[in-house]
Amino acid sequence: MSKKHPVVEMRKVSRSFGFVKALDQVDLTMYDSEVLGLVGDNGAGKTTLTKILAGVYPPDKGEIFWCGKKTNFCNPREARQLGIEVVYQDLALARNVDAVANVFIGREFVKRSFWSSVFKLIDKEREKIETEKILTQLGIELPSVRTPTKYLSGGEQQMVAIARAVYSKPRVLIMDEPTTAIAVKERERLLSLIPKFKERGISTIFISHTLQEVFRVADRIVVLSKGHKVGEGNLEEMNIEKVMDLMMK
Repeated sequence: MSKKHPVVEMRKVSRSFGFVKALDQVDLTMYDSEVLGLVGDNGAGKTTLTKILAGVYPPDKGEIFWCGKKTNFCNPREARQLGIEVVYQDLALARNVDAVANVFIGREFVKRSFWSSVFKLIDKEREKIETEKILTQLGIELPSVRTPTKYLSGGEQQMVAIARAVYSKPRVLIMDEPTTAIAVKERERLLSLIPKFKERGISTIFISHTLQEVFRVADRIVVLSKGHKVGEGNLEEMNIEKVMDLMMK
């Protein structure tokens, strides 16, 4: 893994909410096709940092560089257009529609016809084929891509959210506590997907309170505590005991 050309650099990023300083001059760098484990106790600043990267919050101070070029995200749409996707803890799925509709929400395939300038005719068959294709590529199995999402298990819903994010071919994928509230078997399926992201050239930020999971999938780990970055290192330089000590700072 080359460290000469970072995909993302966040330099001296700070963010406050009223009198609460959520982040204080935090640096974060991501390289191409790596998995970065982002860890810290509740209130450490993990979610705030990734929401700044995803365009949800603007930083009060600091700079963000994308492939070496300074940039600012005014909203999540701009971040997605650049190549940043997020799988949030609450998944943000439309549960009354099926997997196909969820994968293509906001980017539907429209049939080309004489009437397309007047009526928006969705090419549902093409969307179904594309959904099945991305699920197959990722090794994801669902009872049916036409099953309303609310009838899928928590792990299956998580897979739909991941497929939606990966289909857009992001450069960076943020996964915020992806294994929370899913069964052990489904957790194993999810963790097995992470190497496939690397094969597709995706850099992944993996946030989890379960350090064993982080050490299983991450190439490098960044530790936050009370809004500060208190540690960083490759797996060879870190262990669970050291990370736990840093988190308590």
